[in-house]
Amino acid sequence: MLCNTTPLRDHQRWVTGAIGVFRDITPLKEAEAERSRLVASLEAERGYLRSVLEQMLSGVIITEAPSGREILRNARAQQLLGGRSLSSPDDARSAGFSGRTGPLTSSANCP
Repeated sequence: MLCNTTPLRDHQRWVTGAIGVFRDITPLKEAEAERSRLVASLEAERGYLRSVLEQMLSGVIITEAPSGREILRNARAQQLLGGRSLSSPDDARSAGFSGRTGPLTSSANCP
């Protein structure tokens, strides 16, 4: 329950009453709890993905489409690149990465 109140004053500034508004915020609290649950679930999934990627023997770099901004790089990719950044798919190929090096436009484009 959310309560907002304000005093009512007469011409001499004496408090002569009050106005109060009460609002049921149960749906807001439920939505906040659901959001917290979803964020925790997402964080757990991210942790699982990160642990799988770190255990892979292949170098993996995940980038954002369409900007190409690097989001994640596993330890093997870091080792292969020696800390260098990749600014294009050609950089990835010249660094020894093979396979899909651009954004997927549909599932039919998967190698």
